[in-house]
Amino acid sequence: MRLSVGKEATTVGTLYLSRDSDVVVSTHRPHNHAIAKGVGLKGLASEIFGKSTGLCKGKGGHMHLFHRTKNFACNGIVGASFPQVAGAAFTFKYSAAVMGFSLRYRPVI
Repeated sequence: MRLSVGKEATTVGTLYLSRDSDVVVSTHRPHNHAIAKGVGLKGLASEIFGKSTGLCKGKGGHMHLFHRTKNFACNGIVGASFPQVAGAAFTFKYSAAVMGFSLRYRPVI
């Protein structure tokens, strides 16, 4: 299991001002990001142990977590999160153009 021991402060600092609508795509060490994003511990633990009550019904394991309502995903391959993030960004940009609303930059202070 690839834990994020010692990186908790970075996660808290990064996701402190995040909203449920913000998309977070993590790396192969996603547990701290999932917890900080608000993914339920019971579903997270169930997925890690391969139970059918897990986030992905026990099929994703601890490096392939996904939670639709929290907008959280990760990938077990190092560097493979970039295509997921690019797809999310394209979706937001396309949706804004089609739906007629503008995307607003929200600086983190």
